Amino acid sequence: MVRLALLCVLGLTLFAAKAEAQHVVEGTLIEEPDVGLRLESWFALNADREASAHGLRIAATSLLVAGGGLELGLASSLSSEGDAWWRSALLTIGLVTTTVGTVELVTELLYGHMQRDRYARFQRARANGWNDTQRAIFETEWRTEIMQARHARFVASIAGFGICAIGAGLAVVASQYDSNTLPTRNDYVGVGAAIGLFGCTTGFLSLITPEAEQDLEDFDAGMRRANEDEIELSVAPLMGPSQLGVSVAGRF
Repeated sequence: MVRLALLCVLGLTLFAAKAEAQHVVEGTLIEEPDVGLRLESWFALNADREASAHGLRIAATSLLVAGGGLELGLASSLSSEGDAWWRSALLTIGLVTTTVGTVELVTELLYGHMQRDRYARFQRARANGWNDTQRAIFETEWRTEIMQARHARFVASIAGFGICAIGAGLAVVASQYDSNTLPTRNDYVGVGAAIGLFGCTTGFLSLITPEAEQDLEDFDAGMRRANEDEIELSVAPLMGPSQLGVSVAGRF
């Protein structure tokens, strides 16, 4: 029963992480030679994306905090003998999940409007008299932010896999001892397994390329997002002697 509950908690944690990664489906890319208009397009998209995901991220991080609390509760319900390694693993995962979830929740509450603030500053600057220098400042700010995030993601990936190796090594080494030689053997196995799981998860998630990096690549390629009024689609039936279907035409 307890192990079934553990699976439910892990599923809750994965759901929260997946929910936080969801994004808004945007329109079609079109070429835009004007750098200012192109930059405005991506700033507007980022602001809309942030506003749409704000509530979902708060809900997801709240689920992480709740899931961590549940894991800690489950750990306290296990015996300190027969289920010692499960208890240690749950306790470690619960502490990590609660800590990460709390940090992410506070970060979202305090800094979950940075893209919208940038877009508002961009609009004010343009309304007060736009020039290339101001445009370059905003572009540099955006580009630097993405480059720093990419570097942090690379470091987090290396650190995550390093922690994974350390945790797995601890669990394997501890498992080689018997309880007489190492009375805390099960505790080490549980903690090592939990640390290894956390490290591997962090490492793999850090390998995923975020939308912001793809946005910058599209911007550098001279593309912007099309507005809704720039997208036109028409669907017409297509029939022939042995052919039946539809043709789709549009202006993007």
